Amino acid sequence: MSDEKNPLQFSIYTYKGISSHSDARRRIGYATPSKDGSYYVIDFAMFPYSYYLKKKQNSGDQYSVYARRYFRGDIARFSSVVGEATLQDDRTAYMEFYFPIFNTPVYMSLFPA
Repeated sequence: MSDEKNPLQFSIYTYKGISSHSDARRRIGYATPSKDGSYYVIDFAMFPYSYYLKKKQNSGDQYSVYARRYFRGDIARFSSVVGEATLQDDRTAYMEFYFPIFNTPVYMSLFPA
């Protein structure tokens, strides 16, 4: 799981809508900002390891999801892209992720849990 100690957590769900039916929206993980805020550490309940979300260079709303993080000095570096994410047009409620392993989009709330 995450080695970051940031108290902010952003929930990740299988469904973006707000529903009173518990089957329609399930929390499957959370994202925690890094200490410097340059990336997020993603933890899914079904996997024993973390993923890393980083904004693509020169892109306002596109992100990459990486399986590996390593450090060169104090600078975090990433490798092994496993998914992508996009801020939605309304930019007020959620970010949409696509992981080929899930074969369906998942959604991260833009409001802390």
